[in-house]
Amino acid sequence: MQQKQSEKSECIKWGFQRKKQLKTPSQLGKNPLFNGILMLLTAFLLLLNSCDTPIEGCLDPSASNFAANADEDCCLPEDCCCTFPQLNINFFHFADTNNFRQTVFHPDAAGDTFRIHSFKFYLSNIELTLRDGSVVQVTDTIGLVQPDGSIPTPVDDYLLVKFPIQDYSIGTFRSIGVIEGLSFNIGLDESANLANPDYLAFNHPLKMLSDSMYLDEMQGRIFQRIQIQHQNAMEDTLTYSIKGVNNQVPIQLSLTKNILSGFDTEITIDIDYLKFFENVRFGTDDPATIIEQVKLNSGNVFTVRE
Repeated sequence: MQQKQSEKSECIKWGFQRKKQLKTPSQLGKNPLFNGILMLLTAFLLLLNSCDTPIEGCLDPSASNFAANADEDCCLPEDCCCTFPQLNINFFHFADTNNFRQTVFHPDAAGDTFRIHSFKFYLSNIELTLRDGSVVQVTDTIGLVQPDGSIPTPVDDYLLVKFPIQDYSIGTFRSIGVIEGLSFNIGLDESANLANPDYLAFNHPLKMLSDSMYLDEMQGRIFQRIQIQHQNAMEDTLTYSIKGVNNQVPIQLSLTKNILSGFDTEITIDIDYLKFFENVRFGTDDPATIIEQVKLNSGNVFTVRE
C-alpha cells in the first residue's frame, strides 16, 4: 500500500513537472529556434507553390524582351510574345556644313544661284556587311502585287527619304556582330517599281499618297524627284525626275559598329544636298545632262557618322 502511494506520488510529481514545461504560443514565438524553423517551413511552402506555377516569357536570346528566368516559351507560331530589335537610320539634312533650308539660295557651277524647293528619293536593298564577311538585312518581307497578278515577296526595306523627316525604321533586325559596311540603292528594283499601290498599307513608302512618286501601272514610280528655283526663272519651279530600273544608283559606305543582341541598331547618315548638284549649270545644261550629273554625284552625298 505504501509502495502504490509512493508510485502515485511519483506520477503526480512527474505529471506536474510535464505540465509546467508546456508553453503557450506567445512563449513559443519568443524562441529563436522555433522562429527559424517556422521561417524555413514558410520559405519551403512558397518555393513549392512557385514551382507549381511555371513562368511564361520570351526565350529567344535575340529578342528585346528576352526573359532568362522563364520556364515556358510564350512565342507560339500563331501568336508570339517576343519583340525584336529594329534597324533604324537617322538622316541629318545639310547644305554644305549648314543645316539644309529650302529658302536659302546657293551658287551652281556657273555662279548662278538656285534654291532647292524639294528633293526626295527612294532607298532600297539596304544591306550590312559584317566583319566575318556575311551580308545581313532586316527580316521583314512584303507581298507586292504586280501588273500580271504575280505576288513576289522581297525584303521590305523600302524608304522614301525627304526633308525634314530624320528618323526612319527599316524593320526587324536580329543579326549580331560587327558592322563594317553599309550599302543601298537609290531607286527601286522592278517588282517594287511596278507594285500596285492599292494593295499596300496606308503608311508604306510605296503607297500612292498626296505627294506620291507613283506615275502609273506601266511606268511605275519616280526614283528621285528634284524641284528647284533658278535665278533666271524665279516664277517657275523646275522639276527633274529620275525613273526606270536602269537608273538605280548603288551606294557603298564604310562604318564600324557593334550590334548588341536585344537592342536596336542605330545608324546616322549625313546628307549634303549641294553635292548632288556639283558641276551642274542650271542655266545652260539640258535636263538629261543635269539628271546624269546628279546620278554621278550621288555616291559623294552620304556620310556615316561614327
